[in-house]
Amino acid sequence: MNAKSLIVGALLIAPAIGLAAGQAISTEPLDEATDVMDTLPERPTISIMTSATPAGRRLPDHYAMETPEGRVEVHELALRGRYADRR
Repeated sequence: MNAKSLIVGALLIAPAIGLAAGQAISTEPLDEATDVMDTLPERPTISIMTSATPAGRRLPDHYAMETPEGRVEVHELALRGRYADRR
């Protein structure tokens, strides 16, 4: 088959497919939901703890690093990191 016959065939078949698809669409309007939350399925409530410890004491965000050369404190980590030579 050459390209011309494929194009002509597509131009003849496309309106027929569009007509069939248009006839299959329902003409009834969609149901209006007054509250969208009522249409969602129920889900269990998850409780989130606001404190890390029962006493409310917050744990530190950063920790010292143990290396084979010894302990590196938090304030020294920037000097030993991946980008230490970029300065």
